[in-house]
Amino acid sequence: MVGTYRVATINGQAPPQVVSRGGTRTVELLDATLVVAADGRYRLASDLRITVDGATAAQALTEEGTWRAQGDAVVFEAGAARVLGGGTARFSGGHTLTLTDAGGTPPVTIVLRR
Repeated sequence: MVGTYRVATINGQAPPQVVSRGGTRTVELLDATLVVAADGRYRLASDLRITVDGATAAQALTEEGTWRAQGDAVVFEAGAARVLGGGTARFSGGHTLTLTDAGGTPPVTIVLRR
């Protein structure tokens, strides 16, 4: 489970893809790297494109927190819930993490590979 992961797909498609939409605001995930460390910490660095009322801006987001394994699940906890904080991912095949936010708008599944 420990290692460096990079976004492979978002809802089955290569990035960039929309990961959040509401009103006149759209957020696209361009790229992300997740480092899962042996000491129980993680760091997620994401590049986003945010469009509000037709104006587009790039944003880099960094999130740090702790993680723990529960069977094939990985639970991420951040100081402030953001992308992974408070979320759960599934680990499979020794090199793949799958994050799912079924309640998002739109629902989002992100596959990260080592």
